[in-house]
Amino acid sequence: MGVTLHLNIDKSVWEQTQLIAQEQGKTVSEMIENHFRAMIQSQKQKSQEIPLSPFVRDLMGSIPDTESNLNDVNEREIIHAHVEKKHS
Repeated sequence: MGVTLHLNIDKSVWEQTQLIAQEQGKTVSEMIENHFRAMIQSQKQKSQEIPLSPFVRDLMGSIPDTESNLNDVNEREIIHAHVEKKHS
């Protein structure tokens, strides 16, 4: 069941929003509902995240993500390259 929502927003914001909705083939109501759904989903994901201890947060980023740069290299070679670079 739908709910009627009354908004008080700046006229220029409303006009620009209507143009964007028209370009996307949607109504402003659909855009607002989609935005609310995205906010709800984001909040659900945040509430499901496991909190990290300060120690683990400090470790994050200590080893660079080189895997994306080395497509066909296995994990052992990535670690070896990192250790060599670190100690050279």
